[in-house]
Amino acid sequence: MHQLSRIDLNLLVSLKLLLEERSVSKAAEKAFVSQPAMSKTLQRLRDLFEDELFTRTGKGLVPTPLAEDLEFPLNDVLDKVGRLVYETDFDPSSVEARISIASTESIASFYIPSLVLDLQKVAPRLSLRTRNITDDHLDELRHGELDFSIYVRETQSPEFLVHELSPIGAVCYMRRDHPLSKVDYLQEDEFFRYPQVQLYLPHITDRNVELDTYLKERGIKRNTILVTSQLMTAMEVALRSDTVFVASALLKDKPLVAARFISKALPRLPMFRNLDPRLLLIQHKRTMSSPVHNWLREQIVYMFEHPEIVSQVK
Repeated sequence: MHQLSRIDLNLLVSLKLLLEERSVSKAAEKAFVSQPAMSKTLQRLRDLFEDELFTRTGKGLVPTPLAEDLEFPLNDVLDKVGRLVYETDFDPSSVEARISIASTESIASFYIPSLVLDLQKVAPRLSLRTRNITDDHLDELRHGELDFSIYVRETQSPEFLVHELSPIGAVCYMRRDHPLSKVDYLQEDEFFRYPQVQLYLPHITDRNVELDTYLKERGIKRNTILVTSQLMTAMEVALRSDTVFVASALLKDKPLVAARFISKALPRLPMFRNLDPRLLLIQHKRTMSSPVHNWLREQIVYMFEHPEIVSQVK
């Protein structure tokens, strides 16, 4: 405690700005101080941490390994201090905001209807914008074009907060009168005998090397007639043909799906056993101190923890 008494909290705020801006002049501008004053602050930080923290290059400041290691815990500490000092009771009924969320269409079909109906009751002036996940969703979070994304690939960057939701439980869907509808367990040859529609997953669909290698070794050719990110398109093709498609098991109890499709467990192939990653709710550190973002995050996490509530929505 004695050591903490000699630390100026403003030093830590300045360090956060320097890490974000990678520039003394830009950090000074954001802190509303002069550039010489920020330079003196940087020297005080170097004395405090006994490290250079940044080196100057033609492209700006480059953080040292210690400075990089400090970035995430520093943001966390300042966020907690901010909540301790400034946070008041959050009233969702009075908030007016628009939140953007990206996820795959099959996942959005599971949680968005329930979330929207719940928000109408408790946060009527909170508007959601949802769209399909893209290859660039992390950049979109970084630049403020998105508030949340829900996906299966985890980022190791300290820029992002990652919250585990639930496994996606991939299964095979087909129309109710499909030739395989009476089969109890799909065999490998049966599954690949029929044409397939692939639901596009960024960074995954085009990189399934393990499956492609497995099929090639056994002389099996996969007949993929369509790759799409549009769930309704995949469903329409499957309804009008013997096509099958793989999607999240979260869909199977939704009325629109259950009325026209049946689901089957995937063949017991090694790569399919691993096709059960946990969904992740991802947000950028810029929203860490936002009451509305933190509240909405809790609502989404709760919905995935209690899927029985979601399935009750008709």
